[in-house]
Amino acid sequence: MTKFEEMCQAQVQCARAWIEYRDRSYKNLATLAQGFKVRCQIPDDCLSYVPLDKEPEPGRTYGTGAIHFDPTDLYWHLGLILTLTESKNSFPIPRALLELAVREQAGRLLVKRGKGDTPQEIDISNKKQCDDFYDSIADRVKRFYAANPENAPDDTARKIGFTAD
Repeated sequence: MTKFEEMCQAQVQCARAWIEYRDRSYKNLATLAQGFKVRCQIPDDCLSYVPLDKEPEPGRTYGTGAIHFDPTDLYWHLGLILTLTESKNSFPIPRALLELAVREQAGRLLVKRGKGDTPQEIDISNKKQCDDFYDSIADRVKRFYAANPENAPDDTARKIGFTAD
């Protein structure tokens, strides 16, 4: 094998590894989003995905197309729109924008609840670890609204940031 062929083979192996990593990350984000929905008993029509790296297209429903890789923090990010309404006929419809982020490091899965959050290791097959993670998100949303009257509902999605707490 020539040196050129070796370089070509290295690039092909790198591209394959990247695709496999991307696919695992998509799956992990989808698993976390679905687990959050189930844990919190969120109705189907009250949780949707949106991209965080660009403006969402009006009327478009996003799936994995909402996920993006951020080269500045090396995490895969997914935006979640949580519709917080007791009645489908109430206006304005209060919505919260949440963020999930994952990356692999040394064979471990690290998760964050937003860019400013402290990463934590999680075993996605461990129900208790996942439930604790989901509960921390729900608790933060409740604190966000309880602490700030200016966060009263309107028709914009309120971004709920997370920092180490």
